[in-house]
Amino acid sequence: MTAPCISPSASLLLLAGLAAMTLGGCASDRAQNLGETQATAQAIQVDAPVRALADTPFERLWDLRFPSPVWTCYTGAEVPDTLFFQLQSGELAAVDALSGHTRWITEPLPELLKLPPHAARTKVSSSQPGVMVNEDRLYVVAQDVLTSYDIATGQVVWSYTLPFGASTGPCGVGADNNVRVFIGDWSGYLRVITLHPERKFPYLAWQWNLGASPLAQPVRSEDQVYLADHSGMVHSFRLDRNRAWAFDVGGAVNGAPAVRNRSLFVGGDDNVFYALNRLTGEELGRISLNGQVKRQPLVFDNEPERVFVWVESAEVGGLMRSAPRTTSLPAVTASVRPGKWCALPRNGTCRGPTVWWLPRPSTST
Repeated sequence: MTAPCISPSASLLLLAGLAAMTLGGCASDRAQNLGETQATAQAIQVDAPVRALADTPFERLWDLRFPSPVWTCYTGAEVPDTLFFQLQSGELAAVDALSGHTRWITEPLPELLKLPPHAARTKVSSSQPGVMVNEDRLYVVAQDVLTSYDIATGQVVWSYTLPFGASTGPCGVGADNNVRVFIGDWSGYLRVITLHPERKFPYLAWQWNLGASPLAQPVRSEDQVYLADHSGMVHSFRLDRNRAWAFDVGGAVNGAPAVRNRSLFVGGDDNVFYALNRLTGEELGRISLNGQVKRQPLVFDNEPERVFVWVESAEVGGLMRSAPRTTSLPAVTASVRPGKWCALPRNGTCRGPTVWWLPRPSTST
């Protein structure tokens, strides 16, 4: 799953079954909010009975206590067996998701992370003929320094002082000998960092003037990388300075797109949620919602016919569940109150009673 979490204490609880719900893409669902004040959930009324933990398929698996409270944590779809934490004292920690075993802890970073990291896995040839192994890397930006960590050991593979101010977290694609790390900047450019295959030093490989700053972390799928900027343009790039297509969603995009198979889902500040063909940029469908989409949509492996969307307005915000029967969305206006969790069939109206809804939690300073 690609999802950050914030804990008010150093004691952690993992519920079995979470690892089965894997998100696509390398962007965090709170990509721009890792450094915000932690949210405090309030007592809420729901449209269905609240179930106790004993009545759910989850069970308590392990507890882990760190030497200091947790600032943020991150999981990635490409490396689902490892959880990553940054402690309030600055260290990064890698934890085995199934056992709770702490694999490694780094020296403190120069700052608490404001941008989400990215965990990437690439299959590479081993010393044994015909045998492939995983090359796992964690890419982190702290104080405008991009660092690549070996996920197996926690050792720094390389680091690079960025000659620009990063506006998004990194998205790494490929093995060390041919890596491309995509990062947006505040001057409206997409910057791509690579590593010299022989001399092993990082450098800026290429850049692209987007015309507006991207605010959400790029998303990869196979050999294409997707990102959206604040003007409302969604871009698709191949690895070597080749823009495959661009699509105007009409409103500023603050959340990363989500990818499932050949479809790309994205929404913006104009209250419209789109499904695009991720290979061509062709619009497959759209839904007009009653609020803005400011976060990355959620897609889960065990919910192949569902896309989950966070909808916000000035009055209320919350999660909504869209249920297209194909990879496209109906071109209709959905009569859904922001904050409502609702299944949308092709005709765009709610199917029966609402299952449940989750309002936006209040924040405490």
